[in-house]
Amino acid sequence: VTDSWSADFIDLDLDTLTSLTVSCNFLEINPLIDLACAKIASLCKDKDEEEILKTFGITETFNEEEKKRIREENKWIEENFE
Repeated sequence: VTDSWSADFIDLDLDTLTSLTVSCNFLEINPLIDLACAKIASLCKDKDEEEILKTFGITETFNEEEKKRIREENKWIEENFE
């Protein structure tokens, strides 16, 4: 949950949001990294894979074998959200 000032502050276009996130990570500004990552997560919320790829302009993707391997390696993520 974010306060209204922070929500307004982080309401940025995707390019600016991405640059801010990378910069905050480099400068180790953890509260701003958390806010930026939460905004990025909100852009993915309730979207399927195709919508997420479109949102972020991702044109290259993994083949089915690579997707299966990645899902298996990161199974713990989904388990934490059940």
